[in-house]
Amino acid sequence: DFGFDTAGGISRLGALPFTLAFLREYEGLAPVWVNGPVHDILGVRYARFPGRELSEDSPFQFIGEEYMKVEEYDELIEDPQRFLVEKLLPRSCRNLEDPGSVKAMVALFKWGNESRRSAEANMNLSAELRRLGFPSFSSGFSYAPLDFIGDYLRDVKNVLLDTFRVPDKVKRAAVAVGALILEMNRVAAESAPKGTRAFIPLHLNEYFSPKNYGEFYWPTLKRVVLDLIGLGLIPYIFYEGYHDAHLETILELPKGKTISKFEKTDLRKAKEVIGDHSCIVGGPPSS
Repeated sequence: DFGFDTAGGISRLGALPFTLAFLREYEGLAPVWVNGPVHDILGVRYARFPGRELSEDSPFQFIGEEYMKVEEYDELIEDPQRFLVEKLLPRSCRNLEDPGSVKAMVALFKWGNESRRSAEANMNLSAELRRLGFPSFSSGFSYAPLDFIGDYLRDVKNVLLDTFRVPDKVKRAAVAVGALILEMNRVAAESAPKGTRAFIPLHLNEYFSPKNYGEFYWPTLKRVVLDLIGLGLIPYIFYEGYHDAHLETILELPKGKTISKFEKTDLRKAKEVIGDHSCIVGGPPSS
């Protein structure tokens, strides 16, 4: 009835811990995703999928859990990649609970095969959609460092409390994780054409006061965004929830270099504040 300008790919969930965990050892690694079969193979605890835990007509769900204790911030800060490999992956995937076991090795082997199969299927689908006149609106991916800690390590409620209980460690952890994300940006840019849009979904943004947003969340996110721009990519940032209180920070980014997608933010206010500084996307509620 309405026509489409773009089309999405296969429905799947990000598996950023795997991408960052193996990044330095395998520079050709693209962003890793979890679909239904990968979920079955690895036993991913932070996801629920249709036809498994959910009815077949449901979308997949992300389930936040606490996979890192507050006492373990120092370990994460000292060597984030090692922490992801040795602590996070075994805790967040049932079939990787015993690293080095036959069960874990078989799971990793099957995961590799399925990842290749699903990546090829997605590339074929994207090529067919482009041939029919429906290019993908975003084909790259990045992340806010503090969102990674909240989504995959501490859970949202805990990381918010951590900003009051151990504020310095939260800041240092965001910088440490951010370094891995900057490496991921660089690897992605090596094979991406200039002007590729890199999607960044924001999750913790609406939970912060402007003061705490500027102190804990924005500095490392801003660095990721500026890094993508410097690499010739276009940050496509999804300011989820209500971002009204933080709109002015978007003016700190280079003009005409980012796309700002809003979920529940007042678009009239967004246009008033941002003007033509960033391309605005939004309107119909996601539901």
